[in-house]
Amino acid sequence: MSERLISDTIRNRAREIVRQMTLEEKAALTVERDSWTTQPIERLGVPSIWMTDGPSGVRKAPTSTELGFGGSVPATCFPTASALVVCHASIAG
Repeated sequence: MSERLISDTIRNRAREIVRQMTLEEKAALTVERDSWTTQPIERLGVPSIWMTDGPSGVRKAPTSTELGFGGSVPATCFPTASALVVCHASIAG
């Protein structure tokens, strides 16, 4: 792919933010704030980010404190992970 998905401006800004982060702030990004969101790094303007699970599609719970079983927003992955495996297997031979 010849196009860059992320511009140099955004890439450089992200690197600058990470450079300014303390070790504790970097570690905090690996520990959830609740079931679905990351810890914000407020002093650097990094918001809490909603994460999702998903080789089978994007699943979003109604709120960040619910797991979303049964009442989640429908999955939106096309094709699904199982279809990708079948496709890859047929291509790989």
